[in-house]
Amino acid sequence: MYIENLIEQQKTQLVIFDLDGTLVDSVPEIAAAVDDALLALNLPQAGVERVRDWVGNGLSKLWERALQYADVYTPEFHQQSYQDLLMHYERNVNQSTCAYAGVTELLTVLQQHGITMAVCTNKMERFVPGILQKQNIDGFFSMIVGGDTFAEKKPSALPLLEICQQFNVPVENTLMIGDSESDAKAAHAAGIACVLLAQGYSQGIDLNTLPALAVKTDIQSLLM
Repeated sequence: MYIENLIEQQKTQLVIFDLDGTLVDSVPEIAAAVDDALLALNLPQAGVERVRDWVGNGLSKLWERALQYADVYTPEFHQQSYQDLLMHYERNVNQSTCAYAGVTELLTVLQQHGITMAVCTNKMERFVPGILQKQNIDGFFSMIVGGDTFAEKKPSALPLLEICQQFNVPVENTLMIGDSESDAKAAHAAGIACVLLAQGYSQGIDLNTLPALAVKTDIQSLLM
């Protein structure tokens, strides 16, 4: 099994997971929130496929991209309307998000090997526990870090280093599993090995050009 061989080779003690595009597919409900917010402003809706290319840098950056798409972006308008997006997202969150096939099996394998697990996402921290709980995977994780937990978020190395420090695990014994440029860059900056999954939200970037240990098709490919 790929993941078992990898953690043995790396002497892994801690695995840090991204959330959206890695553990769960959340784009449909994010797109619904964006379209609801745009519609309320009498702006053209974006649709799921456009929003899929905008996900990965937090809701604030996503809203900036949505306003740019609608050709109405200014920093002032972004600031004025951002709370409206959050309101619509709170109405849509956890309605259609689902865990990718193989997630529970992967987490179970890691747990059986005594690996500590954490989530590090650029989504606001308050939205994360409910998502994990609804997918029945919350019990696997010992720490949740959101985009607003610390002063910096991915692609900064800071949140990953804070997680390592929390569990007193050296970076060389830590593994990051993600799906995007921000995951790869954060892990690289922290000195942490990273595996990227092509199943997620790459914003059109060729994952093979990023500083990662490997690029795998999806969660299930880690179990083969």
